[in-house]
Amino acid sequence: MRNPTGEVGSATRSARARARSLITHLLAQPDGPARQMVELYLVTYLASLESGREERMLLESQAHQEKFDALRDEAENLMAESLSLHERNHRLAGQLAQAESVRSKVAQHLQQVEVREVSSGPTNEELYNRIAEVVGLRPPKQGAVK
Repeated sequence: MRNPTGEVGSATRSARARARSLITHLLAQPDGPARQMVELYLVTYLASLESGREERMLLESQAHQEKFDALRDEAENLMAESLSLHERNHRLAGQLAQAESVRSKVAQHLQQVEVREVSSGPTNEELYNRIAEVVGLRPPKQGAVK
């Protein structure tokens, strides 16, 4: 028996010594029952070790299988998400191309309008009406741009 400090007491050491002596004497008899009991005990012990090892291996295998299944599920989810993002990216790229096309057409149209305004200038009637407004011959038109 161990005391609180973890040391084996003298009574325990003495009992172990007597047991070793007895076992040594019994095992010295080649066909004695002690030898058969020790062999049976050793075989049983080895079988339990092997059984325990197999059980540990089975538990480890199950744990690895669960991890594998979880990782496979996560990979499938990531693949589905990746495909969804790829489709969204493709759709947005199409929308961006359409918006760019519209922007380009609007820019061309505005450029054509500016060229026409610069090259044609205001009409004589527009000039006359503007001068009349400035000198006070007519009231300004509602919504007229100065």
